[in-house]
Amino acid sequence: MYDPFLYTLHSHINDNNNINTNRKIREMSYNIVKTMKDPMTGKKTCVLLLDGLSSVLEIKGLDKALKMAEIFNENSDSGWSYQVRGGGKIHKPKRNQ
Repeated sequence: MYDPFLYTLHSHINDNNNINTNRKIREMSYNIVKTMKDPMTGKKTCVLLLDGLSSVLEIKGLDKALKMAEIFNENSDSGWSYQVRGGGKIHKPKRNQ
């Protein structure tokens, strides 16, 4: 199983157990969460969107992820909502003023 914390930790330590400062830190990725509400019971169910290989969809840029969630919300005819998750929190779209 892929663990992003271990990936970051291992990528910064070389074979001599010295910290390697020449390696690039992995950029954070974002997921899209689909929230469905059962009209009969009111129960909410949240699922992560998958990619074409049945793995959790990871999007590299926050702006790109927010745009995808916006498109999904505009095209949702079932009342489901889509939000962007990254870094342990839900990211809201930036409001233009």
